[in-house]
Amino acid sequence: MIDKRYLIFFIGIIGLSVFFQGQPSITGNILLSEVNVSINSFDNGQISYFNYPDRITQYSKVNIGAEFLNTGSTSYTKEILLQIGVYGDNMTVVANRTGLTVVMKPGDRSFDKLSYTPLYYGFYWMHLIVSYGNKTDEAWGTFYVDPYYIIVIPPNVTEDDGPGGPLDSEAISGGSGDELGSEGGMSDSLDLASLLDSGIYDTGRTLVTISNPDKIYVRPGESTAVYVIVNNTGTMTLRRMMLLPRSMSGIKVDAQPRNIQILKGTQSAIFMITVDVPADILNRTYPLDFKVLFDKGNRTGHVDVVVGPRLDEDLMDTILNYRYIITRLKSESDTLYFDGKNTSLLENYISLADSDLVIAKDDYDVEDYDSVREYLKRTKLHLDDAVLELASLRSETMIIVFAPNIWLLIVLAITMITAIGVVYAHRHNLKKVVKEAEDGI
Repeated sequence: MIDKRYLIFFIGIIGLSVFFQGQPSITGNILLSEVNVSINSFDNGQISYFNYPDRITQYSKVNIGAEFLNTGSTSYTKEILLQIGVYGDNMTVVANRTGLTVVMKPGDRSFDKLSYTPLYYGFYWMHLIVSYGNKTDEAWGTFYVDPYYIIVIPPNVTEDDGPGGPLDSEAISGGSGDELGSEGGMSDSLDLASLLDSGIYDTGRTLVTISNPDKIYVRPGESTAVYVIVNNTGTMTLRRMMLLPRSMSGIKVDAQPRNIQILKGTQSAIFMITVDVPADILNRTYPLDFKVLFDKGNRTGHVDVVVGPRLDEDLMDTILNYRYIITRLKSESDTLYFDGKNTSLLENYISLADSDLVIAKDDYDVEDYDSVREYLKRTKLHLDDAVLELASLRSETMIIVFAPNIWLLIVLAITMITAIGVVYAHRHNLKKVVKEAEDGI
């Protein structure tokens, strides 16, 4: 009976150790100090609310809500401007909307409801600019417009159709650079015939589109990056996705991340193609082709790499391109956050990139182009980190394993050894007592 008690005791210790290992612990210091508060007169404000649908149908009205908060200590006049455009080579503005012009006191909130009816389908960007006093605050957003018409597959078409039929594998998953649109950039409008040929709509199966700039500019001996956005606009999950770039004439290309394990429906993935141009290359345009592979098919794309002396004014193209990438990264980060993922590191990379890009834009306005190039390089480094972190979060599994710390393992090991030793000693003493008793009899 005594050895069973020992066993129950030590098993109870082990159980309590394991139980408390899984419980959260709180440690820290609280500092209480005297706080002195002084209020200075200053103008300040922020966009506290910017709401819009992520996806609508062509010819439907887009309702956009924006709220501005006076966080300063003085009154000022607030004006609002919303620019709407398509993501092309020049970030073309297709519409401007203005809101209310009001005088705001400290703590006041002003809400504006704006609207726009898109005539074309594809990706749109929005740039919200609020002017107050001598300052401005900005916010960016994107939405996707689905085509008004629906492609209906004839009921007599089946997967058994022969090669070249409507459901031939090449027709379903082949894709081509034509999916990217004509010379407008990411998602220019297509007519119905082009849509049927391009394979954007996979007859109700997997819907995948690719977004990337038509061309990039780089000087000989320098490097740059192309960001390719893969949009899973369907409902089926894509797996084992990778991007394979290909170039020529000594231009080195590489893609990051290496692969993305899972991309759910309505989500987007961002790949980064690094382009290293040799110093002795001729000034002309070089082709950069790439293919995105995934378990249900593939898509292809093309970018023109323009090598030559670049004008300082052309730096605005890079600024706008990076701004679009930051906007998309913020959108994907919000999606992952609501899915329960820890996006703190991703948000930090995005914030750093956004801060450096704001400085680059300010330096561009005052024509300090050397500083613009420096801050664009810093922005690119932060965007590279953000892209890799986004891919890492996409690839995380849903299996949660509690990993005990090393000290708990040591304590458990000592406890087990002690328990075994005590039981062994008890049994040895018990046998000795029994033997002595028998000898005495």
